[in-house]
Amino acid sequence: MTKAYFLNKGKLFYSDKIREIHSCKDVNQIEPFINKAEESVQNGFHTLGFLSYEASLAFDEKHKIIENKQLPLAMALVFDSIQELEESPSPKQTLNKVSVSPLIDKEEYCDAIERALDYIKNGDIYQVNYTFRCELGLNNSPEDFFLHLIKNHPVPYAAYIETDEYQVISLSPELFLSRRDNTLTTKPMKGTSKRAGRWDQDEQRRKDLSVCPKGRAENIMIVDLMRNDLSRICNKVTSKDLFTVTRYPSLHQMTGTVQGELKADLSLHNILDATYPPGSITGAPKIRAMEIIEELESSPRGVYTGSIFHLNPNGDFDFNVCIRTIECHKEQTLLGIGSGIVADSGSGPEWDECLLKSSFLNFPPPPSEVFTSFLWSRTEGFNHLDKHLNRIDQSCQWLLRPFDAQACRESLSKLKQRLEEEKFDYAKVRISIDFDGQYTINHQDLANPFWKDLKVAIYTESHINSKDPYTYHKTDRRDIYNKAFDYAKQNNLDEVIILNEQGHVCEGSISAIMIIDKDGHKVVPRLKSGILPSISRQVLIENEDIIQRTITIEDLQNAQSVALGNSVRNWGTVKTIQ
Repeated sequence: MTKAYFLNKGKLFYSDKIREIHSCKDVNQIEPFINKAEESVQNGFHTLGFLSYEASLAFDEKHKIIENKQLPLAMALVFDSIQELEESPSPKQTLNKVSVSPLIDKEEYCDAIERALDYIKNGDIYQVNYTFRCELGLNNSPEDFFLHLIKNHPVPYAAYIETDEYQVISLSPELFLSRRDNTLTTKPMKGTSKRAGRWDQDEQRRKDLSVCPKGRAENIMIVDLMRNDLSRICNKVTSKDLFTVTRYPSLHQMTGTVQGELKADLSLHNILDATYPPGSITGAPKIRAMEIIEELESSPRGVYTGSIFHLNPNGDFDFNVCIRTIECHKEQTLLGIGSGIVADSGSGPEWDECLLKSSFLNFPPPPSEVFTSFLWSRTEGFNHLDKHLNRIDQSCQWLLRPFDAQACRESLSKLKQRLEEEKFDYAKVRISIDFDGQYTINHQDLANPFWKDLKVAIYTESHINSKDPYTYHKTDRRDIYNKAFDYAKQNNLDEVIILNEQGHVCEGSISAIMIIDKDGHKVVPRLKSGILPSISRQVLIENEDIIQRTITIEDLQNAQSVALGNSVRNWGTVKTIQ
């Protein structure tokens, strides 16, 4: 069955109402193919399709490519109608882990990079984009895998095309060309860094990438190349928003923007003839870079680093750059990955960057809920409200979901008025933010909230994974905490103390921990042990002389005293540890 999904302006569209299918295997037929696609939209029909990287040869005989016998050079689906989906369909299967097997080894990769660097040093090129293929063990249907990916790893230019012979899954965050009225825009993407679990470290990595000499050099080169391409078909070509770094679930990416006003009477083929293939996936200068790519790479790219396009009957169009794009054939499933090589590139770091770019395949589903809880008291009001709202806002930014802190604050003001009218002096307040950024506020009246003389135990049933980035955010992904909390209740304990995979003390199931060590120092665990940056802990550090270091079981046993605390119960002294 032939069908497709695609994103347009943040909305997901679907169609299996196929009016026509066009496919092209001969470079001499690319121009008629493009003209036919343009004619279809002029007749009022949405059209979705792809141009492979190998289709580049049709636009300039100097564009060197490796022949591809597995996939058409281009194809297009002309729809009778398209359907806007209110929400992404639910996959029929649970998401299974994908195996990734590079089809070259690291030694072969490093050798190719060294040869590319020689070309750069000799002045042949400024930059080249070297890529290779990976074979995937895909354990879901291609359509189900796509539906999982667009939920778990949302990007603006995703698309899925299914035919009887093959399927294409594209999770591309990169825009090649966009036309709105007479304005043509491109946003080349160069510069990558890994996400960090903690908000402060993640924000620092984003800032570091924006000033990274290598990333900026790549960005400037490709922006200049695209300015040159657009100047062939546009007036008033400008560049803006250079070195803009955008967060995605698994990494940060740097982009720049180039825009121009299209000259009169240009066909779609004229536009592509001046710009294809995208400069961000070749290098600079483009023709020499493509010659080196053809020499160094060991297999055809296919739709990877080509473009999936949507042509709108109103004359607008979008072409993505097919990165993070998978080809599914009957005998083999392929993913292309690569990186831009410049004079100061190192083959080892580039290999690591390439593997990082495949991490979206196994990125875990996002939590359904981010939340925080704190005490309201008649005498003190909301306990450290600003700090709680700031932390939940940072977690929402980290998770790429919206949060209207001001609207939430106004709702809390109304709640405060209601609480003041009730008879209780204390209440537990809970704010939760769902996947779409909608907040919910609940409260529970409390008679006596404060902890004292706590009876606790060391929890040994499971441990915190300090490498899990979600550890640093208060979400509903908290199985270990829920199990530890249930264990405490079942054993008539007030709380338990949870350890990480190295046996270091972390926190309680609902609390932070502080000890006064044998030398009289107040000590809390380091965040990197794998703990939530709790508000109680933060306030303690801001107002007292606190040491942050690894706490061992021996430290716990030798401590003068141990205290547990949270924003509802405050701090309570531990009386016994089992």
